[in-house]
Amino acid sequence: MASKDWQHPYVNIFKHVKVEDWKRSAKQGDVSTYTDKTLKCSVYRIKGPVPANSYILVPKNSHRSLGLTGRYFYLLFRPTPGKYFVVHLDVAAEEGQVIRMSFSNMYKEFKSTATWLQFPFLCGAAKDSLYESTAKYARYGISFSEAKLMGLASSQGTGPMPREMSFPVPKGASWHDLYDYIRFPSNGTKLPFDSIQKGDNPKPEARCVSNQRSPVREEFRCVNLSKAVQDRVSLIQQITTPKSLPRNRTPMVTSVPKLGLVTTHQEDDWLCHDDDQQELECSSLHQLTRRPHSNTDDEGIHVFVHSENGFSKHVEDSVEEKLLPDPILRLKSIIGFGGATTKYMVVVWNTLNVNKGGQVTILAKAHTDVDIHTMKVAFFDDTRMVSCGRENIRLWRVRNGTLRSCPVNLGEYHSQDFTDVAFGEGDSSRQHLDDRTLFASSRSGHIFEIDYSRVAIRNVRRLLPVQQQHAERREKWTFKTEHEGPVSLVLASSDSLQVLAATSTGNLGFLDVSSRGYSTLMRSHTDTVIGFSVDGIRRHLTTASSDGTVRIWNMDSLHQLYDFVSEDSPCTVAFHPSEQVFSCGFSSGVIRVFDVSSAKLLAEHTQHRGEVVGLTFSPNGEFMYSADSQGSLALYNSSEEDHNLIRVVCNVAARGTERAPDALSVSSDSLCLAFVGPTEYIVTIADAQSLDEVLHVDVSILDVGSPHLDSAVKLCFSPASTEHLLVATSANKILWVSTKTGRLLRELSKVHRHQCSSLAVSDDSRFLLTAGHNAVKVWDYNMQLDINSQMFIGHSQPICQVRFTPDQLGVVSVGDAIFLWDFLAHPVDPLTDNRSPLRVSCISPSQSGNFVDLTSQISYNISTGGRLNVMKDKAFGSSSICDDTPNNPAVSDQAMSFLKVTELVNTSALSSNHMDTVQLKGMNPVRPDCYKHFFPRFKTSTLDPAAVAPQAGEKGIKLNAVIGYNGNGRGNMVWSPDQGLFAYSCGCVVVVEYLHTGCQRHLQGHTEEISCLAVTNDAQTVASAAGSSKDNRSLICIWDVQTGTCRETISHHRGAVQSLAFSRDDRLFLSVGDFSDPEVALWSSKTFQLLSSVRVSGPVHDAAFSPSAASQLACVGSHGVYFCLIHTHGQNVDLKVQKVKTPVQVGDVELTALCYHMDSFLFTATNRGHVCVWNVKTQSCFMTWEADEGEIGVLLCRGNRLLTGSKTSWLRLWDVAAVESMKPQKKLQSVDHSGTTVVLEQEIMLDGTTVSAAFDNTMDMGIVGTTAGTLWYINWSDNSSIRLVSGHRTKVNNVVFSYDESHFATCSEDGSVRVWSAPSNELVVQFQVLNQACGCLCWSPPSSNNSACLAAGYSDGTVRIFRLASSEMEIKLHPHHVAVTAIQYSANGHVILSAGKNGLVTVSSPVNGATIRVIRDHKGASITTIQCVKEQDDSPPPSLAAFCPTDPDLVVYTGYGVEKELSFYSLTKKQVPPRAEEITIPADVTPEKVPTHIVDYSEKEQSDEFLRNEIIKANVVCVVYDVTNEDTIDKIKTKWIPLVNGDAEKGNKVPIILAGNKSDLRSGSSMETILPIMNQFSEIETCVELKPLCVRALSRIFYISDQDNDRILSDAELNRFQKSCFGNPLAPQALDDVKTVVWKNTSDGVQDNGLTLNGFLFLNTLFIQRGRHETTWTILRKFGYDDNLELTDDYLYPELRVPISCTTELNHLGLQFLQQLFDKYDEDKDSALSPTELRNLFCVCPYMPWGAEVYVTVPTTHEGYISNHGYLCQWTYVSNSVINMYGVTREKEVDLEKRQTQRTVFLCKVIGPRGTGKTAFLQAFLGHSVVSMGNPSSAFSPYAINTVHVSNQEKYLILNEVDVEAEFLKASDATCDVACLMYDSSDPQSFDYCASIYKQHYMESNIPCVLVASKVDLPEVKQFHGMSPAEFCYKHRLPPPLPFSSLFLDSTNKNIYARLAWAATYPHLNGSDMSSSSFWLRVALGSAVVAVLGFAIYRAVARLK
Repeated sequence: MASKDWQHPYVNIFKHVKVEDWKRSAKQGDVSTYTDKTLKCSVYRIKGPVPANSYILVPKNSHRSLGLTGRYFYLLFRPTPGKYFVVHLDVAAEEGQVIRMSFSNMYKEFKSTATWLQFPFLCGAAKDSLYESTAKYARYGISFSEAKLMGLASSQGTGPMPREMSFPVPKGASWHDLYDYIRFPSNGTKLPFDSIQKGDNPKPEARCVSNQRSPVREEFRCVNLSKAVQDRVSLIQQITTPKSLPRNRTPMVTSVPKLGLVTTHQEDDWLCHDDDQQELECSSLHQLTRRPHSNTDDEGIHVFVHSENGFSKHVEDSVEEKLLPDPILRLKSIIGFGGATTKYMVVVWNTLNVNKGGQVTILAKAHTDVDIHTMKVAFFDDTRMVSCGRENIRLWRVRNGTLRSCPVNLGEYHSQDFTDVAFGEGDSSRQHLDDRTLFASSRSGHIFEIDYSRVAIRNVRRLLPVQQQHAERREKWTFKTEHEGPVSLVLASSDSLQVLAATSTGNLGFLDVSSRGYSTLMRSHTDTVIGFSVDGIRRHLTTASSDGTVRIWNMDSLHQLYDFVSEDSPCTVAFHPSEQVFSCGFSSGVIRVFDVSSAKLLAEHTQHRGEVVGLTFSPNGEFMYSADSQGSLALYNSSEEDHNLIRVVCNVAARGTERAPDALSVSSDSLCLAFVGPTEYIVTIADAQSLDEVLHVDVSILDVGSPHLDSAVKLCFSPASTEHLLVATSANKILWVSTKTGRLLRELSKVHRHQCSSLAVSDDSRFLLTAGHNAVKVWDYNMQLDINSQMFIGHSQPICQVRFTPDQLGVVSVGDAIFLWDFLAHPVDPLTDNRSPLRVSCISPSQSGNFVDLTSQISYNISTGGRLNVMKDKAFGSSSICDDTPNNPAVSDQAMSFLKVTELVNTSALSSNHMDTVQLKGMNPVRPDCYKHFFPRFKTSTLDPAAVAPQAGEKGIKLNAVIGYNGNGRGNMVWSPDQGLFAYSCGCVVVVEYLHTGCQRHLQGHTEEISCLAVTNDAQTVASAAGSSKDNRSLICIWDVQTGTCRETISHHRGAVQSLAFSRDDRLFLSVGDFSDPEVALWSSKTFQLLSSVRVSGPVHDAAFSPSAASQLACVGSHGVYFCLIHTHGQNVDLKVQKVKTPVQVGDVELTALCYHMDSFLFTATNRGHVCVWNVKTQSCFMTWEADEGEIGVLLCRGNRLLTGSKTSWLRLWDVAAVESMKPQKKLQSVDHSGTTVVLEQEIMLDGTTVSAAFDNTMDMGIVGTTAGTLWYINWSDNSSIRLVSGHRTKVNNVVFSYDESHFATCSEDGSVRVWSAPSNELVVQFQVLNQACGCLCWSPPSSNNSACLAAGYSDGTVRIFRLASSEMEIKLHPHHVAVTAIQYSANGHVILSAGKNGLVTVSSPVNGATIRVIRDHKGASITTIQCVKEQDDSPPPSLAAFCPTDPDLVVYTGYGVEKELSFYSLTKKQVPPRAEEITIPADVTPEKVPTHIVDYSEKEQSDEFLRNEIIKANVVCVVYDVTNEDTIDKIKTKWIPLVNGDAEKGNKVPIILAGNKSDLRSGSSMETILPIMNQFSEIETCVELKPLCVRALSRIFYISDQDNDRILSDAELNRFQKSCFGNPLAPQALDDVKTVVWKNTSDGVQDNGLTLNGFLFLNTLFIQRGRHETTWTILRKFGYDDNLELTDDYLYPELRVPISCTTELNHLGLQFLQQLFDKYDEDKDSALSPTELRNLFCVCPYMPWGAEVYVTVPTTHEGYISNHGYLCQWTYVSNSVINMYGVTREKEVDLEKRQTQRTVFLCKVIGPRGTGKTAFLQAFLGHSVVSMGNPSSAFSPYAINTVHVSNQEKYLILNEVDVEAEFLKASDATCDVACLMYDSSDPQSFDYCASIYKQHYMESNIPCVLVASKVDLPEVKQFHGMSPAEFCYKHRLPPPLPFSSLFLDSTNKNIYARLAWAATYPHLNGSDMSSSSFWLRVALGSAVVAVLGFAIYRAVARLK
């Protein structure tokens, strides 16, 4: 039956197959036929107690199909009361899968498998049950005559019910008394989706279509599946899920086999199409009801029983509202591998079309209860598979759409745990299928060979450890990778180049065979994830798991950032809301607080005695709270780093762990804390700052009808409604409780099938998130929809916690794994969202042609300084804007009684300048993604507060000209061709330019970047807008063009101003705020007082007044177009706004620009290049076309010509005359389909994105501004463009004038160099370099050929020379590796001097570009200026001078002189001042917080009387003496002390401090002379003199603290130093004050805004002078110094406890620190340390700890420098005395037992007689040749260290040459990891020595030995020993001797060292056991800075001692 027409319009199945013949059908059991009197036809009666024994089967052969393709199945049957029945219906799905759907009264609940759906049939509904209230809607039916009366029979293509399907009704009887009409699936979700239910007789009032929504909410159980998790959900649930109609789908009429099925319009009633007939037709409708669009499921399963007249409509009674969007969640990613399950479903997918962009379809499915560990597809047949697991191996095959399997007969091996399977890969072309061999492995080490044809085991092998005699025959692995845990899965790629590996520790990675590199793909927890917390600022996620770890993940990359492991089990975690700090609670009750950035433990609290069940921070970050399972509650101060404990309250929280991990909840205002306690029935609300109890709510008594006590399980506050506390109870309910009164506000029952495990509310309180078992549900918070929730299944185990992400764009749920979901419901402005708690009443254009009158809700009274009055309304809040969709009817007061209604009356006063508007919490503005919106540039400079403008009459600098245009502005250029006004903005200046003369006028009043301009129609007034740095409100200036003065200023908008506009008559002025404050403000142009303002729901990009109607204006933005009407009532002005959304035909776009066309049309542009045409009167869009490929930001219309300027740099002119003649259509049409022609007249491509445009009335000529900073003159008549104004795009870095001052040049961050003519400021030439910033430039000196050049330095370190005559680049140099900061030609022009950011100065040739010289004197300091002068013989070297910033009379200079000094010269006195000015030390830098004033005294300049007056005012006197001049010391007791305290009594003497100066010029100390004076005069408090030891110690501390080695302590380094010494960093202001004090008192103490060594020493001297000795001593003690300024023994000799047979090694932290140290001092970055760099590395040591022997101990470079590799080798060798560097390894006996080692460093003793070549052997290990070096053997080190590779792992091998003169005294002297016995093959007596050493020390030991025969390049001689070396090795089971020659540094020699390392690594393979002692200690470096430096000091001190 190829054609399907035989099935239309219907087919009677029983008649088609002729059931009565029983040929194509079958009957079984008690089946009989009789004639029913009511139906008047034959019916079949089936009896029997068991339905499976009595049935009818159609067709007879169950494997054949009826071939039916209809969409509906009708069945008439009558169940016998008290008897069971079952109906099976087999349906073939699209994938070929056969699914059986059954319904029966035997089924108690819905069940499903891969191929079977079982639905319970409910024959009745219990009274007052959920089903009773919903069952009445399950019955439908109208007669054909009724349909005729309604006009459906003819208009909708319906007909009468066929005779076979017409159910007769006797006269006088009711149809509903005889039949029940049941449809499945039901009419939406008013019935449970998983049941079939019988309905009652519908009530008459329910038969008419109604727009009123019932206040009673029916329960539902709708499951919505996310696309991302459909693979983890059965196919059955996907089939039964209702599908929603597309939101913008056009209403259509479909048919149910010629009977008629009417689907409805989405918005309007399906029957009432005409507004005039709506009332009539709706009133005549009786039984016809409406089906919701959300549940239109044409692909579903329907079961119907028809009425007597045979007609039924597929409709419902009302429009169902559901939660949108659907789905609201989308699974984004999963961290982890999920939990385990005991039931497996095997799914076979067809991936053939994946690479072609096709879909992946399901071929077959099967459920199985057997364990599956691994499953693989046969390489020879894709339909065959094999799986293995615990106690089973199964063979699978797909055939005819089914998946079948058979087990392998395992016999006695049935209890094995199988781990992997693989097919034997033979010649597939020749090998028969049944001859295939299958291999399987087990956990016990067995390999099974399975016969594929017999499905039985053929052979079994057992893998055993390799024996010694077979060691030489083992396979050699090419490489190996060590994992963090046991490998659980290995899979090689098809090309064998990559190996995928998974471990039991949750790691997944792959090994690249070619590069031998290993990459980790995923890390995960290995057990249940208990809780989590999100850092919204840095997008970090921290999780706590039952596996005992706390991990931090990057939410974008999903990479694991940190892993915290503890002995305790973590229970709950919480991130600080703003800082990079998180806290964790453990099962032991400990609370730990961690700093993520430094991986540091900040605090640890142990006050809890039970498991921590709750841990959270307050939203403001000031407090932290914790609760434990024993009922205690704790409060902490989280504003402090140590999180001090404030209060602990016991027995207040409920005991137990059921409420973990989120037992605590804090309100969004940080005022209230909620928890369950003191019992599980009580919810307590406490004060969040004191833990004082505020309210108790007993949840057990809220449901008085329940026989069980209800307990609280989870709770959370509603962020936007702090008066709402949501409580999840044990009865599976959610209660809304008032936090003020404790009253129950709302209740939601049966939230989940299981108990709710977590709940959360979105920040805007629009959505509720719950978790129950393994399902997540998203709810409408207000529960005002018909379908209030969506459910998502993905987890395989119960969910522990679920939360919204802080940005509300995602959801996180944790349990078996970490699920990250995309939350698809975008934030909605509460003023426009009709489901928001702030309801908006609005009227759609379809309902009313008038605008919404806002005056009924908001009234203004400008003249009286009126107040904002919000009128009382039924809906909470007030309306500010209307949507274009009809508003739902208001919910009755009874249904909304739980909400508290607040009246906003007289909330704020309205001033003349601005009106404060109500701020809505939780609505964070989102920056729009379109270039049209203005975003100010980041301002890096600030105005000097000391700068003042000159007063009237004073001389000052006047702005003469501005070159450039701000391309970052939007609409910041205006031009009035009639009046000749041309103005634009550049920075914060408005430039008014006269095009005819070129003169400029500058309007200066803004301090921030100007965003936009506007000009009146008479061109007399210009308005400019810019941001403000004072009160965070933008400043709008109104300028008088004639006088150039500012008439008025306006400060209103909180953010930037996006657009300005004047009305047609110049009476009104409009300003629009940016996205952060989207408010449209209307002002009076006469007084510039605010008339009205409206805040809209989204960003507004452009606004314009109508050119013809003064009362009309329009705005466009992200949410559509806003049509505005201005109503004037006397002095009151009302602004009425109507929002219309963007047409759906143009997609999800934003409207970016607009302009009016005549009076009735409006053009708008989109960010995707569309132009839409709107009818202003009907406010509808009737035409659109694609005008550009990118965003259009400028629209301008003059007559019938339209201008578009876009992001693609195209400027296009369109002829739109045809638009005016086009009649508006009801349906939106594009240009292609409307027949209307829009002609592109002309187009021009400019140099950037168009941001502003102004044209004349005919659109013939105009001016256009672009983002390139260019203003173009456009003339369409000749299609020409002329550059009027051109400037740099970004910041200008340098300006230089030519030598004759005829030209000047500028350079910018945009990479351009421009040359300008000085008199006219015209651009002469421009040089552009892409992707590089130009930082400096200079002119070449004048020459005879008059060929000027420009040299420019760029950020990539290059220098380019441009020649002006040719306008081309002359040459390119690359003298630097960093940015060039200064450049200058020499005086004669022969060379170019350039300076880099690193302080290096290079001298280069401008001819060939060669670098002549590099000057390093300024290295580390950025150079800003270079000056070159001609050499003059009679003139001294150049000097530098500058005015003192605090005293203009004082000049500071330095230059040629004997000493390096700064001099201060007074211009007034014409001499050097003898004393310094008064110095003030700020209070912030003093411990007592007291400011200190230091007054200098000069004996030459001031009198003794003046000194006495100053002494009277002084609190302390400091006497400074010269330590090198004994006379100044004598004056202390002879003059200065008597002068200070001569007449004073003993108790009133002024304290005196003695300060010794110039101590660096004296070899010894002067304290012997000062001490007698101090003993004589008691008023001397202290004597300050820094000893050389102290200077040396402080210098060492300085160099240690200088992390970047630039000889300057930056702010970060100072704060790190301050924090390490004193625990707290300095405040930024205090840091600046410290540097200011140092700068004022030292000549070189501050450099590049950092502290130099001299400044650091001065600061400590200042501390001592002020009596703060403890400050300096604290610093010294922190760095290990004692009272004698010597390093303490604890610091030098740290205790290192190493158990016997254990070693120590450099760990990764040590290697990391050493590498950072190397990088710090490797100044030339050549990966090697030169002798100078090596000395700098040990500059803090008294001597160089590494002598010359280091160069022959470790590998070096060709230049003889220590390479990076050699540097690490040396540290590995010598670092055996610094405890923080090392980690102790396990004992060697353990290594032998486990037959593997964790060690990486091994010691090899090289033993042999003198002259054997041991030294050459060691040097060859380093790659050195002794012959070429020519040094005697005594000049070489007895040690050599290098790395070798063993099994693809890097090991350090230390060779120690044993002196033959020193005999072994004891057995420990011979101890090592491997012994190398070397003999000379050319010396007959050499081997005898090695043999004796072996027998004496190694034959009975467990140390492996390797024999080496040296000098094999010489003739070999017979050894005098009793046997040959080969025989000796064979006898003692040693490997044969290895040949070595120092003349050949080839791979043969390298194999010897690898063999030595291999023997040390695997000692168990050498036939020996390890001894109990070991000589070598391996080392591991830690992170402490002082450790390395302390070690160097230790070596030096040890040698000195």
